[in-house]
Amino acid sequence: MPAGAAAQREAVQGAARWFRPVALVLVAIYLVAAVVSGLDRSSLVVPQLAGVMGWPYDTLTARRHASDALAANQPRDAEAAARRALASDPVDPSVIGLLGWSALRSGDAARAEAAFRVSGTMGWRDPYTQLFWIDRGLALGAADSAAERLDALLRQSPGLPNADPLFAAMTASVEGRAALAGRLAEQPNWGATFLQAPRTLPVDQLANRVDVIRRTPARALDCAAMGAMADSLINAQLIPEAEEVWRKACGATSALVYDGGFARLDPTRTGARAFDWQVPARGDMALTLDPATNDGRVVTVRVSGAVSQPVLRQAMVLAPGAYRLTWAMPEMPEGQVVLAQAGLGCGYGRQLAGPGLPLTGTAGRYYRDFALDAACSVRVLTFWVAPGADVRLADVQLVRTGP
Repeated sequence: MPAGAAAQREAVQGAARWFRPVALVLVAIYLVAAVVSGLDRSSLVVPQLAGVMGWPYDTLTARRHASDALAANQPRDAEAAARRALASDPVDPSVIGLLGWSALRSGDAARAEAAFRVSGTMGWRDPYTQLFWIDRGLALGAADSAAERLDALLRQSPGLPNADPLFAAMTASVEGRAALAGRLAEQPNWGATFLQAPRTLPVDQLANRVDVIRRTPARALDCAAMGAMADSLINAQLIPEAEEVWRKACGATSALVYDGGFARLDPTRTGARAFDWQVPARGDMALTLDPATNDGRVVTVRVSGAVSQPVLRQAMVLAPGAYRLTWAMPEMPEGQVVLAQAGLGCGYGRQLAGPGLPLTGTAGRYYRDFALDAACSVRVLTFWVAPGADVRLADVQLVRTGP
């Protein structure tokens, strides 16, 4: 073998001898980096898998530390961790927003605003940035801008926890209520969150939400969600307002009984029903619905227990005076009509109910007269059914007949 070829071969073999261990070291370093980076990503989902802070790709772990510190009311620690996250990822608006919020919680308004001015130009997805500019917009009287940012925030998180303080701030002024109504008119995915007002809301905040609803088109209001709002208003003794907003959302007519023909009755629906029909959930009662001739439906009820049960009830706002309640019992044998009894009063106790009398000139129709005093604002119409046979009810009507 020529001397030159031997020397070349020896050089290659020598390079191979040192390349292998170096390659193994490099692979090991890569594997460690991959594991640490994986732990960094996992730490946002599984906090117990906290990654390592202090290396170039620790941004997610640093964010986790910052969020935990904020939750523990340690804003200075949160700010330090947010700065560490920013060093690893300087162009992520959520990191800049986290830094701004940490600075704000630390009491450094100038540093916070500087951060939010940067993140505010980088899109609309960071919640901390949105919260800051919503507050700033309200403080400056820019209600439309604040409503726009609140809309963007809630569209990303329709069920945002603790949204009520945001709604309270937004609805505190006439301009804010008008701006929020404009957003609700677009039927956003967070509309039900606004309507599902908790019972614990102060009366003034409930009244402000009512004003927003008045300014919002009826087509943009959800009837099912409005049940919670009406329930909270009733609890706060805002009775006329409760009936007003519920009727607007649910397409109620001027009739005193809502859905007297049972066209919209859904026995399976749960939650607050406000002024709609309510069907008690009982194992000893079976209820079915059949078409009627007047675009309504016939309710057929059978009670299998040993005693009468309240099978249908509806709350309504009625002024004192004389009223006549009528209802149909199609295809019911004369002797079984007494199985159904109706009551109208401040509650739905059995003692308020009684059988109907035949309505002259109308076969299969019955009535009861009531004299209501001023004992309560909200009355409850209740139908009780006794066991023994299928009872059919249809076309319930209530009219005022005198003072």
